Amino acid sequence: DVVFTSYNAGSDQNPILRMPILRAKLNFTAALRGQVTIDEFQFIQPEFNIRIFANGETNWAFPNGKVWRSLQEAKTVRETTETGTQPKIENLTDLNLGRFSVISGVINYQNDTSERNETITNFNGSLLWPNIKAGWTFNGEGIWRGDIVNMNLTAATPVMLMAGGSSKLNAQIKSETINVDFEGETNRFSDLFFIGKASATAPSLRKMIGLN
Repeated sequence: DVVFTSYNAGSDQNPILRMPILRAKLNFTAALRGQVTIDEFQFIQPEFNIRIFANGETNWAFPNGKVWRSLQEAKTVRETTETGTQPKIENLTDLNLGRFSVISGVINYQNDTSERNETITNFNGSLLWPNIKAGWTFNGEGIWRGDIVNMNLTAATPVMLMAGGSSKLNAQIKSETINVDFEGETNRFSDLFFIGKASATAPSLRKMIGLN
């Protein structure tokens, strides 16, 4: 019965994350040295409620915690980086993360600025994010709009993207409705935008027409 509630969510809003079971794998060699280091977190049957509010704020920004302090550092780096130059993420405080696995999850996405609402069910996946300064690799699958979707994503600077900036991104998305390969950049300067090279094929024209 694990529940994470966003600080800026009202009493009538769903928590950002709730799940019946949370498991963690302890690093054995670190434990022998007297250190508590978690290598992997397993989210069992979680429900994620991701929301962007009308004022541009997000429900995944918290005023406390190591990850959220890192996001604030990244936001400061982004705001002080001159146009046309790369942000110096090496100046961020070191924070080791690990692997995050999801088993039988649900993702609800709500964007009040664009009035978009999406839901992914039967979600299973694994996100490897060794360090806050490092890139991450994700692979998984879920059911979106009645279609089984397989996803493989790599992001170069995900901390900057989460802080409202940008990141290089490679993505392969495969389903019975549409297959997409993307290489380029994604940013959250206002909404979520993608700039780069993309190719798409539609195995089923009938499903593609009904996608909207």
